[in-house]
Amino acid sequence: MTTEQDVVDQLSDWLFDWGFEVYQNHTNKKYRCFSVSGESKRKPDLFITHKELGDYWNCIIEVKKGDCGMGEVIGGVKIIDYYFNYCENKTKYYITGNNCPLTPTNFLLATKYSPDGRLFKVDINEEPINPDGWRPIGIEYGMLPKKEFSKTYTLIRTVYKMWKPERRKEGVNLGILLSDVLDGGVGRPAIQGQIKKTKSWRQCWR
Repeated sequence: MTTEQDVVDQLSDWLFDWGFEVYQNHTNKKYRCFSVSGESKRKPDLFITHKELGDYWNCIIEVKKGDCGMGEVIGGVKIIDYYFNYCENKTKYYITGNNCPLTPTNFLLATKYSPDGRLFKVDINEEPINPDGWRPIGIEYGMLPKKEFSKTYTLIRTVYKMWKPERRKEGVNLGILLSDVLDGGVGRPAIQGQIKKTKSWRQCWR
């Protein structure tokens, strides 16, 4: 049976292959470790960064297996907790052995199906409902992917509703880790989330 740590290792290898520096929440033979300090010492699963892609890819990641349907919302709740603990200075992150605090830009939820462009084992790749006609504009301006898997679509928007706007911090975003291949196959890492632009929070796909 696949364990959550197996999934963490699989995602770590995928991200590493794309040039990311990968840090897990415990010491192991392959990847370095990150640490936390502060009022809340709860640890997510991964911290990643990429020298060439810039600060946007300084990411804290909470990993779930993705086999249990919408129960993965539990992971979404955890990532929101990590987000607010960081923004409210209850938690600081460090590379183990380094006293310089990390500055995460994105807090992300991921599963072992993230490299396939979805979060769940059983999901349907379909064109989302577009009652107001806004979706093509969102795709054109890089706010939304061209397609979204049905359960993944529902989950990310459920997480947004739980992410209280009054406690959000500009420059620190929330979202999910996917890949840019949404019609089968494994692609490069991509983030679907929300960022603050011109005084309002907007969806972002990059």
